[in-house]
Formats: sequence, structure tokens, C-alpha cells
Amino acid sequence: MNAYWIKFVNGYSGCVEAENEDEAKKIGVDLIKSNILVCEILPYPAYPRINKVKNERGYSCPSFCYQPNKCKGHNSCRASRSCTE
Repeated sequence: MNAYWIKFVNGYSGCVEAENEDEAKKIGVDLIKSNILVCEILPYPAYPRINKVKNERGYSCPSFCYQPNKCKGHNSCRASRSCTE
């Protein structure tokens, strides 16, 4: 499962969890009801979440990415230190 940061035409931005970018775009459009400007991969889910996918144990991955506008387009964390420090 991957996380994607999506910016919509209506000005809203948020995180979608999906298997691939095409699926993320479909989920985003279905739930937000707006066209997409940009969809970029994130290293981890971020807040706000458009959807949350639960694993087989019923848990979802926390929103570990604290700077999605900085991290979008990368599939690994770019911070040299923890974002929470």
C-alpha cells in the first residue's frame, strides 16, 4: 500500500492510500468530488487523510509524514532528523 498526496482543483489537498497512482486518483475523485491537479507519492501517510486503509489486523498506518508538501514526490523520508524534533 502506498500513500499519495493529492491536490484538487477546489483547493483541497489530502492523503490517499492506494495500491497505485491510478487507484489513488479514482479514490480521491470519488470521495472529494473534485478534479485533480496533482497526485504525487509520499513516503508515509499524512494528515489530512482522505481515506484510511486497515490491514488484516484492523489497524491503519499512522500519519507519519508531517510535511507532505515538502515530501511529496519522494518514496522515502527526506528528513535528516525526525520531523517531530
